[in-house]
Amino acid sequence: MAKKAFGWEKHVLSLLRHPNIVKLRDVLEDERYLYIIYEYAKGGDLFDYVKEHGKMSEREARRFYVQILVGMLHAHSNCVIHRDLKLENIYMDNDDGATCSIIIGDWGFAGRWSPSVKIEKDFPGSVHFAAPEMWEARPYTGPEVDVWSLGVLLYSMVTARMPFMGKNDLETYKLITSLTYTIPSSISDSLRDLISSILVKDGTGRPTIQQMLSHPWISLDGPVPSVLRPTISLPSSNPVPRRTGGNISQEVAVRLQQEQRTRPGKSY
Repeated sequence: MAKKAFGWEKHVLSLLRHPNIVKLRDVLEDERYLYIIYEYAKGGDLFDYVKEHGKMSEREARRFYVQILVGMLHAHSNCVIHRDLKLENIYMDNDDGATCSIIIGDWGFAGRWSPSVKIEKDFPGSVHFAAPEMWEARPYTGPEVDVWSLGVLLYSMVTARMPFMGKNDLETYKLITSLTYTIPSSISDSLRDLISSILVKDGTGRPTIQQMLSHPWISLDGPVPSVLRPTISLPSSNPVPRRTGGNISQEVAVRLQQEQRTRPGKSY
């Protein structure tokens, strides 16, 4: 890994100490690179788990999801946003879905956030998990874009498919920004309510992770233990993101321009 990129991820992980967030074990260095050693996730990632086992039952998904939420609550409480939450970045410490612990990894696109600062120039993310404001390059605070990705993540866990899946990236962009998706009838009303409350275009209308943890669907198997809920301490200063990721909105703009050039003109 390039030294500059690793330096930021190392800094981010130094701010976070939580059982559901990946731990940095060691660092090796040569003249050009830093080699980072993380804790071993024996069970692989959720993408491969869903691919192998198919859609999860709501109960199984809930057990996984609560761990993801409390890990991300810890990050947001420490003024850190992930900005690349997806199945491939959620790991399992063993391959038994009934007993494994969840580990949130790949913090390379992470940023700092403050309730008084809007992020206006940094729009990283993965195609199917990026929030509408990331695609459209609209200013955002931070936690709300993670919440959107968490909504897509939950949907994909219980359906084994993406809510927004176009034939190409441009079509996916159009589905996301027009909020065009359906929830299968097999999904319970309570879970349907939670997903629908998350996947809204206006980021200010999405629930916080604290509110998500209080949703009735989350506590169907019992309340979330208070020990899992970190104390919230919002920043007194104005931290801003210092690691710049790829700009997903610029990629879409290029695709739209190409589409306009290749679209047949109207004849009158």
